Amino acid sequence: MKMTALLALFLMSSASLGQSVQTPVTVKLINENPQRAEVFEALAARIRASSRYKVVPSIEASVWVDVTCMTGDQIYEASHPELRDYSVCHIDVEYRDPSMLSDSLHGSLFRGPSVSAAEGLFEAFVNSTTDEKIAAAIKSIRDEVKYYCSGHANPAECQAK
Repeated sequence: MKMTALLALFLMSSASLGQSVQTPVTVKLINENPQRAEVFEALAARIRASSRYKVVPSIEASVWVDVTCMTGDQIYEASHPELRDYSVCHIDVEYRDPSMLSDSLHGSLFRGPSVSAAEGLFEAFVNSTTDEKIAAAIKSIRDEVKYYCSGHANPAECQAK
């Protein structure tokens, strides 16, 4: 998508930037590696069980959660078969506004038995999606657009439609 179209979408949606974050927060879950599906499913179940979040399949979600998990023996190769029951997972949490501009809320690596890895991922997710952190991400995107439009762009690109 061209920068002009992104800016137009952002500027049209920026009227809501001063408002508090809507509850429930819409979430899109992405499982990058199905080899540890039980960790991803445990995380998804915890998110779905919370009244604060609503998991949606569409790109219209305001928070995107990307999870990649591997078994411990994949990381350390076959020399450590005792790590087969361990999961090594990375979570990346992003805020995306309606124009698809984004700001990272969190990224972490967790390891341990699958149950504790899922719990660690959930705690990181909850801690990174507070109203304050989402508001800071919205402000960051707004500030980046203001900076871009303050002299680094074609003025026509930055006019609200």
